[in-house]
Amino acid sequence: MTWCIKLRGPLFLSMFNPVVLVVCAVLGWAFLGEKIHLGDAVGSVLIVVGLYLVLWGKAREARDPPHVEDGCGASV
Repeated sequence: MTWCIKLRGPLFLSMFNPVVLVVCAVLGWAFLGEKIHLGDAVGSVLIVVGLYLVLWGKAREARDPPHVEDGCGASV
């Protein structure tokens, strides 16, 4: 956890915590024969999509920093 925070910041650590729920559900289904209900599947998809969107946004922000226009409240 410390390594992740040093390398990428606290956002990445907090974003990957919900993925543990998805991994547990999949492993429980694969090895323990637990049933996966519709709510489990929909929740898992939403978690993965949300993680992807945050990571995509952070990568885009790192590549193209936001532009500050003149007179937009930014003091120089």
